Amino acid sequence: MKIRGTEAEMAAMKKAGYNSDRKVQYSLSATISMKTQKKMNGSLPFQFTFDQLEQNINSDGKKNNQSLSLSDFPIAGEFKNGQYVITSILNVGNAQQEAFIKSLPKNFISNETFIPQIKIGEQFTIKKEISTNEYKSTAQYTYTLKSVENNIAIFDIKIKIIPNTNNKIKTSGQGSGIMRYNIDKKYVISESSSFVYTGNQQEKTYNITGQSTAESSLNIELLE
Repeated sequence: MKIRGTEAEMAAMKKAGYNSDRKVQYSLSATISMKTQKKMNGSLPFQFTFDQLEQNINSDGKKNNQSLSLSDFPIAGEFKNGQYVITSILNVGNAQQEAFIKSLPKNFISNETFIPQIKIGEQFTIKKEISTNEYKSTAQYTYTLKSVENNIAIFDIKIKIIPNTNNKIKTSGQGSGIMRYNIDKKYVISESSSFVYTGNQQEKTYNITGQSTAESSLNIELLE
């Protein structure tokens, strides 16, 4: 996160304790309607809308909660080569609304995680890139299948930050978590993790501890 302001504004923030430890809680939940079109040439076109969106922020006890509907703004895209690509946002009234919609996490349209056919005790690994203007590193997620019950697979998660030595900020870290996966409908029901993230720059050390929780449900209605 980067914060910009005038010299007076930045001085006021530092005086208010910006350099001290901060506690921030953030949650975002969304209800999405998605409509696919006829598949063509290896591409699956689709449209979706954020029918209901709730955003809750608690920064050192100061709360900012919002609830709104964006059902009037369909988002068009296509699924190609294993990835979702947003192609356009329709019926946007002004630039501010368009910027807000573009800022929403587009991964909400996809809770399909590639899960290979493995046995209990076996594992697979996914790498996710973490980057800012200051640094770039990779988080390695290792999923180990622990149990299966009623078509629900339970995975143990181990997270390891792989630092990039060319960064201005040298990073390291690790974490753990749990993922629940619906084998029948092939989507992630929930994934939660906790982590410790450390950065070093010119004898300064930045420590971040956090928790991440994501939950989803999938309802499919066939329209005639």
